[in-house]
Amino acid sequence: RQLGRLDVHDVEAALRSALHEGRFGVEVARWLRSPRPLDPTAADLVKRADVCSRAIAAEAQRHGEGAVAALGLAGLAGRLEPIPERLANHSVAIRLSADEVGRAMEALGQLGYRPQERGHPPALDDLVVNQPSCTLISHDAVTTRLELVWRTERPSQSGSHSTDLGLFLGTPTALVADIMALAAPGPEDLVLDVGCGDGRVLIEAVRRFGCQARGIEINPELAALARANVAQAALSERIEVIEGDAATVGVGDATVVFVFLPPQATCQLLPGLLDQLGRRGRVIAHEQLAINWPIEPERSQLIVGTGVTVAHIWSGRLL
Repeated sequence: RQLGRLDVHDVEAALRSALHEGRFGVEVARWLRSPRPLDPTAADLVKRADVCSRAIAAEAQRHGEGAVAALGLAGLAGRLEPIPERLANHSVAIRLSADEVGRAMEALGQLGYRPQERGHPPALDDLVVNQPSCTLISHDAVTTRLELVWRTERPSQSGSHSTDLGLFLGTPTALVADIMALAAPGPEDLVLDVGCGDGRVLIEAVRRFGCQARGIEINPELAALARANVAQAALSERIEVIEGDAATVGVGDATVVFVFLPPQATCQLLPGLLDQLGRRGRVIAHEQLAINWPIEPERSQLIVGTGVTVAHIWSGRLL
């Protein structure tokens, strides 16, 4: 540091901690008001974080207002919960009565929102009785999360299902290049996306880095959607989508493995992926929640662009 200025490492560490604790916007505002001088790189990071988090909040507001309007057309009285000035992800909450949940899901389905499905989703009646809310996900470029809230109390301890009903949570398209840059794939690389969802990471990786790509997706509907998206992008000769379980398919001849799954699943897969890759490959993962990794990443980096996340990279290891 020079002249007592805080450098970019100080700021990044604080912003990463805040992201993991769900207070990213508050931390950005704190740095903007800080009397402590920042070096130019740190000041630029704070400025980018401010612009990014404000843009996310504004877009979330638009998505939420669109969802409320759709509910209104269906005769439902949904109320958009207040949205902070700054957000780290595109998340909105709409409050409604419990007897409107089923019709609300149908109306929002017309906008592309789908319940997340983790394991076997509960029947609607069980969901409404045992949980205060549920999360819907849009397959849009920013993966908007929309929470339907019908009670304020905590979920019933007797309920056996999570309020977060799903597996698919796509990486925001605009973040893919910055995350993938940690591995710097090139034309000689084959990028494998474990749980490729709708294929967005495969498409962006090939477009941005000129590599080959392969996706593994256990959900038949998502695998079909990924193939359709790849075909629409005219990249079928360079991208393969396999329907199957990543735990049994293996990495094959991949040299870069991309993982964005629920944290527990990522932690379970990581050691095996590194063993299969050997020293020829690397694994990339990203997250917005703190994870106790079974193997510490070689490098972690806060990504702030048109979205916010923390990306990690590991090199494969010799058996």
